[in-house]
Amino acid sequence: MAEETLFSWIHLSDIHVGHGDRDKPHGWNQKLVMQALRKDIAAMPGPERIDTILVTGDIAFSGDGLADDEYARAKAWLLEVAAAARVAPRSIFLVPGNHDVNRGVDRDRSVVRLMESLRSSEEAVDTALADPADRATLARRMAGYLAFAESFAPWAGEARVAAEQRLFWMRQLDGSGGLRVRLVGLNTALLAKDIDERKLQLGSEQLATALTPAVADEGEVVVVMSHHPLSTDWLADAKDAHAWIRNNAHVHLSGHVHEAESGELRSGSGTQFVHVVAGAVHGERMPKGVPASHGYTYGEIVRDGRGGLELRVWPRRWSEPNKDFRIDGDSVPTGNHGYAIHPLKARLAVPPDPPARPGPGPVHPERLTPAAPTALPAPRLPAPSLPATGPIRVFLSYAPEDEPMRRELEKALVMMKRTGLIELTASRSAGETAVGGDPHLARAHLVLLLLSRDYLANDYCFDVEMKAARARREAGEAVVMAVLLREVELTSTADYKRLRSGEREEQWFETLRRLPYAGGRDQNGRPIQLVPEGRPVTTWPRQDDAWKEIALELREQIEALRKPAA
Repeated sequence: MAEETLFSWIHLSDIHVGHGDRDKPHGWNQKLVMQALRKDIAAMPGPERIDTILVTGDIAFSGDGLADDEYARAKAWLLEVAAAARVAPRSIFLVPGNHDVNRGVDRDRSVVRLMESLRSSEEAVDTALADPADRATLARRMAGYLAFAESFAPWAGEARVAAEQRLFWMRQLDGSGGLRVRLVGLNTALLAKDIDERKLQLGSEQLATALTPAVADEGEVVVVMSHHPLSTDWLADAKDAHAWIRNNAHVHLSGHVHEAESGELRSGSGTQFVHVVAGAVHGERMPKGVPASHGYTYGEIVRDGRGGLELRVWPRRWSEPNKDFRIDGDSVPTGNHGYAIHPLKARLAVPPDPPARPGPGPVHPERLTPAAPTALPAPRLPAPSLPATGPIRVFLSYAPEDEPMRRELEKALVMMKRTGLIELTASRSAGETAVGGDPHLARAHLVLLLLSRDYLANDYCFDVEMKAARARREAGEAVVMAVLLREVELTSTADYKRLRSGEREEQWFETLRRLPYAGGRDQNGRPIQLVPEGRPVTTWPRQDDAWKEIALELREQIEALRKPAA
């Protein structure tokens, strides 16, 4: 049985944007180190692909209290990192740390009284969370963080949710090979102030939200994120919280201690639990002669050759003499290819290897977009980027039969065109194929492949335009994405299984970012229409929602992939 990557991430923590504002040499050092980290990620020293970026707090230094642009700078840098890793902004998940609290809010007497009561454990944090006024007060202490976090997962693209309802969260994601990931964001910084040892509380509401149901379903891996480690004395209720999580989760990601490590333990119930500390993206200034402790990690859930699941962790650590990030040799066993391996006590609901010759079956809308397989890993390509200034030249490659849907897409993009964000061109009309390919495609910064069965059946689309787009993408000359107009072969269960088994390697486009994004179980895009028995049926409640989603996602992608201005 071949190994297969099912889900992967970059784990960042303790970025501390702004902690060098008053210490200018340290501030310039932070800029250089963060640029080096982005460069390291672009070289992809971890898994072959990245599904998400997970950030475990201390993104800013003072919660925007000392400087009101800490989160603006943090957002700009995270978008650069996302572009280097080829991850969309709405696949970046965040939790806050103690430095994401604006201590200036605590000058209010009512806030002082509430904090004193909670930090002394005279009152339980769950009592405050149950009171609307107290809950709003706790949210106000990290208002800068909560406003910043709206641009990223799990809130990006969602209907607006009140700040006090975004203090913690849980989302379920689909990996490859039948794996489901329950991703949990806990807030250990609700009561953060100055000296926090044994003053913080997690409470039961967060745990109940995160760990319901308490027993993970077959094929589900539970990954918990928090800023503070739960096995230490930061939380007054750490012992209780740690027991709940280690018995009901598989992986815990944290930061705060600034030293990267990963380790596993078996709880009394037999659960295999792995704790991973990211290290600090940019640590505190160290005394002369003491090495800096900057670092980050990669994580990857893999189906091993025996059918079990394991977590692989790549710790990356700053090398002060070489001024770059390298394998943290102290955290990786010798001969392990640069990563630590931790078995996971979880199993997949169905065997991941499909039959060699699957029979035909109906297409189910809820199964249209299984996560991209990794049995045929894509080559490492140059990190895509778009020009920092000026309009982005967008080319639409489509089949003549899809002309009506192409026009609808252009309507959805009209404001981006009128405001000068993009210049839009499309394939020649029916019958006007260009010898050697369309010159507009050859100049485009961004190519959208409007996929349908008609597109794949069109020799000019498949053999000329798609191949030209692929060549420009692999040369690092253009960004290529797919728009799923109507169901195509890779979205049907039988054809997807044949693709997984390696019979359809030419369908390289299954690795592309696919729109429109639908969230939930459709992380890789949901076709706008099905065509059962020749009758088009929309898979969206309203087709206008699909076009709107494509426009929103395209705008986000352009922002994320813009080259930093020189």
